[in-house]
Amino acid sequence: MKKLRTILTIIAVVFLVMSNVTHSPVKALGTDETIYVNATADETTVPDGSITAPYKTIQAAIDAADEGSTIQVAAGTYRELLDIDKEGLTLKGSNTGVKGAEGRPAPTTIMFPESITNTLEQSLVTISADGVTFDGFDIINIVDNPAEHIGYYPNVYLAMREDVTFINNFVDSNADYVAVGVYGSEGISKEAGLGGILVANNTIRSTSGWSTLTIYAIGATVEDNVIIGGLRGLQVQVLNDTVGGVVRNNTISAYSTPVYHNYANVGSALWTYENNTLLGEPETNEYRGSGPDTLEWTGFFIENFGAEHYSAVGMPTTPPSLAFKNNVIDGQDILGK
Repeated sequence: MKKLRTILTIIAVVFLVMSNVTHSPVKALGTDETIYVNATADETTVPDGSITAPYKTIQAAIDAADEGSTIQVAAGTYRELLDIDKEGLTLKGSNTGVKGAEGRPAPTTIMFPESITNTLEQSLVTISADGVTFDGFDIINIVDNPAEHIGYYPNVYLAMREDVTFINNFVDSNADYVAVGVYGSEGISKEAGLGGILVANNTIRSTSGWSTLTIYAIGATVEDNVIIGGLRGLQVQVLNDTVGGVVRNNTISAYSTPVYHNYANVGSALWTYENNTLLGEPETNEYRGSGPDTLEWTGFFIENFGAEHYSAVGMPTTPPSLAFKNNVIDGQDILGK
């Protein structure tokens, strides 16, 4: 049993302001076109995306859709990899509008195809277009040998896009990498001016030795989520983000660090943390990753704040800033293994 000791340390180098068939054409961007998907669709019927002839897979609907379409996905299990690559698509699962949580009735569940035995180098859901909304799904990656599923590809990957809304989803993974990753830059020394990301009303759970939710060099709002981490819960790696963000009203737990705020370079924008509850990890979600025999628990950890060596050319020379207010840091129930 690892014995964790509570360290409630916030490093104060900071201005602390206490992701061969034919089909009927769909309408253009901005119309009310809805395309339907149902896992139990009759395979003998040529699909056209209508409610009476729905597509059987979500990716088929994405491929058929025009920009700005809505894709309504019925309850069921969909074993497929998704690449959402068209601007303005709205994907609605059976629990659209219902806060993401385990055990919701009749979920729309996305899982890896059974033919994929190692999830090392691929994401289950990739969002590679601006203006996408992804609402009301269960995204599950539970493997028998999690220690062998170690890599850099998040289960849900928001790839350098703006104005993406990820809401009311339940994400559960025991593979040893990031569960949801939101990325806004191709490198640590690149200027990052993307934003408009909303991650809200989700439950995101992971036993990873990485961070459960990672926000990397992009402006975002992260609110009203339950984030259950392995080693870390939420990581905000600011780098050269010039938009900034808000983290509020979340419950975040982890074995080592519920919130890890790092590499806010000189010239980067303000991030605000308010009304969050930061906790130790529940025993039901044992940390599976590799690590030292003894872990120190830090409720909110800031590292490399105000670094200059990764600042992008032309960045402002003003120091970075951070606001931290009305948060609860409670390490009394920390558990180890």
